[in-house]
Amino acid sequence: MNINQCLSLCWCLCCHTALIPAAEPSAPDPFAGAPYRLCHARTGRVSSWDRTGDNRDFISFQPGETKELLSLDGPGALTHLYMTPAAPPAFLRTAVLRIFWDDESSPSVEAPFGDFFCAGECSPRLFTSHYVVVNHGSGTIAYNSYFPMPFRKRARVTLENTGTNRVEMFWYHIEYERYEQPLPADTAYFHAQWRREKLTRVRKDGPEAVPTSKVNQTIWAATNKTGADNYVILEAQGAGHLVGLYLTCHNLAGGWWGEGDDMIFIDGEGWPPSYHGTGTEEIFGGGACPNQEYAGPYTGFVAIQEQGGNTWRGQNSMYRWFVHDPIRFQKSLRWTIEHGHANNFENDYSSVAYWYQTEPHQPLPPLPEDRLPSDGISSTPPVPAIPGLIEAESLIKKARQTGGSTVIVRPDTPFSRGEVALFRGGKAGDWVAFRVPVPQAGRFQISGHFARASDLGRYRLLVDGTPLGNSVDFYNGQGGTGATHVIPTGELNLGALELAVGEHELKFECVGKNDQATGHFLAADGFLLKLAK
Repeated sequence: MNINQCLSLCWCLCCHTALIPAAEPSAPDPFAGAPYRLCHARTGRVSSWDRTGDNRDFISFQPGETKELLSLDGPGALTHLYMTPAAPPAFLRTAVLRIFWDDESSPSVEAPFGDFFCAGECSPRLFTSHYVVVNHGSGTIAYNSYFPMPFRKRARVTLENTGTNRVEMFWYHIEYERYEQPLPADTAYFHAQWRREKLTRVRKDGPEAVPTSKVNQTIWAATNKTGADNYVILEAQGAGHLVGLYLTCHNLAGGWWGEGDDMIFIDGEGWPPSYHGTGTEEIFGGGACPNQEYAGPYTGFVAIQEQGGNTWRGQNSMYRWFVHDPIRFQKSLRWTIEHGHANNFENDYSSVAYWYQTEPHQPLPPLPEDRLPSDGISSTPPVPAIPGLIEAESLIKKARQTGGSTVIVRPDTPFSRGEVALFRGGKAGDWVAFRVPVPQAGRFQISGHFARASDLGRYRLLVDGTPLGNSVDFYNGQGGTGATHVIPTGELNLGALELAVGEHELKFECVGKNDQATGHFLAADGFLLKLAK
């Protein structure tokens, strides 16, 4: 077998174009891939930048809406995907990323947004690896993919919001290269597919039935000489090679769940396969039964959950990038893994397989409609609420605004319940109005908790249209957390006045900004109404 038959993609550091060796071996080029080698390509970027020249550099999604993020003629290659949503955690599973090559009607990439970027179970972890990077933000998290994705005629990237919530802000960059010459004939296309099995199948009857006493037991006396009941990660037809796996086991039983061996059946081979493992943790470079999270260039256990003192109960997520050791197939591939030794664990498995292959590809099976985690949406440890605070984020649905949008963000600093309502005002005169309930009449002292940051403006308060107190400058350039220096203000006294029983409007109007501020935003944590003595 010569090198061309292997269909390997060796990517040049200077231009990411495929380097295809000559059919006959020749003297190696000592300068191949050097960063100073010029390449006949044009680089570009498609992004969510504000076409008006303003700073509203994001797009929005209605429930059920699909938007085309990129449509580009080839030949070329996508080199980097950057995306960051300001959205509820469920978005990571309800949003679906799809990528189409050339004129295909069936996508080559189809996966929930979060899982594609190794953020399964709607619970992202921050990490850096060879192909995927998840980075901190101040209120949002940034997702990056560095898989090179070549195409001959056309590339099309879409994102569908299948959830019930409107997504107000979604930022993205997609970097690419376009080439003057056609791609080599043996260039393969990038693919990614998400699968889920909830619950994994444990045989309950017949000669191969798992005894009830052995279901969800880590060690038991049994053999698996077929792999027929294994969890299936991928079934592919064609020629290509595997380059990555992101796997999540939502362990419902508790205890060590990972005695399952991976078995990869190549080109129609029977059992035993030529690619057979010794346990789940070995695939991802871990020692026996990892109980601490880790991340490296090629392997990582990025989530190891503990529920009620039971290590491994809940989310367990991990990745493996086959950078130096791609798994090659010429005709077909069936990628599987046991769920417990000899498939005796009933758990919630999901996965994303990443691979390159020739087209056409076998159509991907439909995404399961049930995609949310088994235990619901998990979150970071809860942040205590400020006693008596009327949470601003709870008032967003009935809020009015002009000149901007209001969304919930989760800064890295200690705000009540870990959330604030961010109004993205664009200029002086823009305003947001919250309606707050007043259960009894009287004279009330009104105060509030807010954030200070480098992109926040100066605001005055009007209560039912009447100005109250002085304007407040929410600019902060003196430090804090993250690039925007987000810090809590503590309680700010805004003034006192008589209020009747019922709802009253707290309207915050932008009156400008500090000369050093980069925006006119307002971040409200919540409000306190105290009867004046």
